[in-house]
Parts: sequence; C-alpha cells; structure tokens
Amino acid sequence: VLKPREGIELWQITKGIRGVAGRIVNQMRKSRGPIWQDESYDRIIRSPDEYFEKLNYIYENPVRAGLVPR
Repeated sequence: VLKPREGIELWQITKGIRGVAGRIVNQMRKSRGPIWQDESYDRIIRSPDEYFEKLNYIYENPVRAGLVPR
C-alpha cells in the first residue's frame, strides 16, 4: 500500500522496487531474467474499511499461497 509524494508517479516507485528486488532474487537464486508477472495496476482506496481489507489481503496472501506456514 503506497501513497506517492506530490510529483512522483506510482509507476516510478514500483519500477524501482521491482528492479532492486529482481536483482536481489536473481543473485540469491544464481539466475537471470524477469521474476515479476506483467501485471500491475493502481487502485485508489476510498474508505478505512477498504484500506484494512487490502492490508489483510497483503498480509494473508503468502499463507494462502503456501509460501509460509503463518
């Protein structure tokens, strides 16, 4: 969940995060190439309920995917 500062676009932030994380993951796996899917979109959160819904999704998603036990 991000809120860009004035004058900064969301794509600029995610490009930087994806680039750094991709390099680190590839170094750790001793591999090359893309690690991210070609999907990204922004979504404006319009209420406190929606904010907590999205945070819970982010928090629980690795558990649902079986990547971590809890």
